[in-house]
Amino acid sequence: MESLICLNQASIDLLNKHGLLRNLISAEITENLLQDIPVSDTQKETFFKEFCKTRNLLNKESLDSFLKENFLTIDKLNKVLATSLKKSIYSYENFRSQAESRFLERKEQLDSVIYSLIRVRDKFKAREIWIQINEKESEFSDMASKFSEGAEKMRQGIVGPVPLLQANPKVCELLRSLEPGELAQPIPVGGFYLIIRLEKYLPATLDEQTTQTMSTELFDQWLKQETERMLNEVLTSKKTPIT
Repeated sequence: MESLICLNQASIDLLNKHGLLRNLISAEITENLLQDIPVSDTQKETFFKEFCKTRNLLNKESLDSFLKENFLTIDKLNKVLATSLKKSIYSYENFRSQAESRFLERKEQLDSVIYSLIRVRDKFKAREIWIQINEKESEFSDMASKFSEGAEKMRQGIVGPVPLLQANPKVCELLRSLEPGELAQPIPVGGFYLIIRLEKYLPATLDEQTTQTMSTELFDQWLKQETERMLNEVLTSKKTPIT
């Protein structure tokens, strides 16, 4: 923690006063852990392409716009991505043995669903739409495109795949009670009446990507604990904080 060695008590107090000391310690721990992890040019290129794909940065114009909006240069972005890549590697190598346990604890939060949704403000209109769909007089997709008052209107009512617990608690509870293909009667949520049909339930599995996610979460948890330990050590010490 070389950057902390040179700080006097006044500097430490000032950083802590403005909420910067914790972030500094966390950054120092991370840098010390990751600095010697080797990454190849091929790994960096693949990671960069995945980053751009995830954020829909598919051409130079969209990438330049992203850099400008986030006050980045391409060199700074590459450094950030290199750190993120090293973090993924370190997390996987050091925490994957605990990933299954973490997964079992979090599985309910990781399960995803695909469902169809129509939301309208008028209670009687919602009932009328539900009857037409339930009696197979109309297709759900057609009714969603025509009558839904939410963003799902543009997707023929389809929502997802999304984590189940990302939904409104009332919607989440309803989705848990449905079988795939089952249509629920309208329910009031947030000023709308919602007509919902569960399309597909996607239980989470401990594949390679999920193992990586669990390993990274475990690293972040450890880093937070280690940061708090070192922060308390710095703040309680009246001498030069860390050697």
